[in-house]
Amino acid sequence: MVEEVRELVNNNDLKDRVEVFFIDIMEDDLTLYPEEKKLIERGYQLPLTFLNGKLGFYGKIDTNRLLIALKSMK
Repeated sequence: MVEEVRELVNNNDLKDRVEVFFIDIMEDDLTLYPEEKKLIERGYQLPLTFLNGKLGFYGKIDTNRLLIALKSMK
């Protein structure tokens, strides 16, 4: 899924406007990500997808919906 999202961004006019990064909840220090940690503890299904610092999607990523959301952002 990680590579699928990177490919989606890189194969569109988004690559210069969008930063994609992933947090490995098994390896990374979640205290650095308090909002994400809170949502995980509340049982939100992974992956969590944030857009401009706000939760956009959770659970399986629908790349078509993600692409539409990214393109509509200013």
